[in-house]
Amino acid sequence: MPICKNYPSRVFRGIEQSPLGRGYSALGENIGIIRKGLDDNLYIVKHTKAGKKWYKYDLEIDFDILPLDCYIIAYFPQCTQIIDSNEYSVREKFGGDFPFFVKGEEWPIDNDNIPLVFCCQFIDPRKNDNIMYRVFLPIDNENDCSLENYHISKIELNQENLRNQIIIQKPTENEMNDGIENTIYDCYLINKWEMIKELKSFDYLSTKFNIPKYVYNSNNDLHYEYYNKYEIANHYPSCGIKVGGTPVSTQGEPYTSHDLLQLSDSKYLPYGWGDCGIGHISEDCELAWDCC
Repeated sequence: MPICKNYPSRVFRGIEQSPLGRGYSALGENIGIIRKGLDDNLYIVKHTKAGKKWYKYDLEIDFDILPLDCYIIAYFPQCTQIIDSNEYSVREKFGGDFPFFVKGEEWPIDNDNIPLVFCCQFIDPRKNDNIMYRVFLPIDNENDCSLENYHISKIELNQENLRNQIIIQKPTENEMNDGIENTIYDCYLINKWEMIKELKSFDYLSTKFNIPKYVYNSNNDLHYEYYNKYEIANHYPSCGIKVGGTPVSTQGEPYTSHDLLQLSDSKYLPYGWGDCGIGHISEDCELAWDCC
């Protein structure tokens, strides 16, 4: 009889339905290895009192019906456009002429002495505090995925800072060395944050449900098949503007540490992020540029 490919001291008959029929003994595999048997079913190596053994592997996951710990809440801005002078008093908003500044601050500029564009300011709806984040980005960065020039800061809306609020007009091209267009986005008031549950990352679910990363002796990538099901699930994470939730990546690398704010092109913020680009901001005010 033929000798097993992965365990020379073991033979096989070639009629076994498990991968042993293909010449793979469970004794020569690591626990958790998955291979396809002669019957086209999947088999996984498990540990028993008698040693290792092949067991039929059957993993059915309905990504629309999962335990509560498989979901996370995302907060989506609900906005209305501001077209009058009331913008100055607006705290949470996208765009506009009047970011929240206090005495001693200046309009942020980039390394080339060009004024940055005010994108938004907001309070994290997941927390019960008065810390406001302010986001300024380069005027045109569609072709630069490094995005080294940006200014993201946070400030407490305490009584002292509210008393010291000042108006700082964005520098115009006549005030700067470079003739750059004075880009200002329309102002949208953030009225409220809508809470919607999203699936946690596929990496998290893969670990939780022991989804295999690949299958030996198979033309089908089982990991990829499950990810396809994940992508069409009802609560697949949104690539839109949101606070919290599951950050969506264009490159397949999760930005789990940058879950404060996710930014993408929208009517609230028509910023050029490049080819399908997304911006991810962390609570320590760092920006991860993510584009194809």
